[in-house]
Amino acid sequence: MRTLLCCLILAVVNITALPGDDTGSLKVPELLAIASAGQGFEWKHVTDAVLNGVKARYYLCSSGTSESRVLLMVEERFPETDKHKIAALKAHLNAQASKMVEEGYKLTYDAPKPEPPIPSRVSFAMTGKKKDGERHVRVVTIFGKNIYSITVWADNAKEADRLAEVAKSFKELAK
Repeated sequence: MRTLLCCLILAVVNITALPGDDTGSLKVPELLAIASAGQGFEWKHVTDAVLNGVKARYYLCSSGTSESRVLLMVEERFPETDKHKIAALKAHLNAQASKMVEEGYKLTYDAPKPEPPIPSRVSFAMTGKKKDGERHVRVVTIFGKNIYSITVWADNAKEADRLAEVAKSFKELAK
């Protein structure tokens, strides 16, 4: 079900152009702070959802001059065990892979095998190729008081890697 919700959000993000604010960075009081992905990129709240009793928040960092974008998903639940972390990592990977296969891409990816102990940050990269182009995806999953997923979509690897650097600025704020 979580994979279905992620795919639904991905579909919405693919067609959503959002206006920005003045700073471009995102700060949600008592939850998180993250920098903009670069000049011209700005964060906006996309939607909230509840899935199996878990609240999820979605934020998009986009630019009016680039097709590249960054999605921050917040699952407001504590990952109690490595089993919970592994399930989240598999859901994040499967959501991306399903969406790209559905869009006709042939996939290659570099994802770590999730084996305990799971670190607080886990990253993976994925590339999809088809006749009319490529899509490069980078995902950083962060385990803290909540589960955070920072997903980058770009048309080339260099841009995807550059945008994924925004994950280094992520800070979980105290409640």
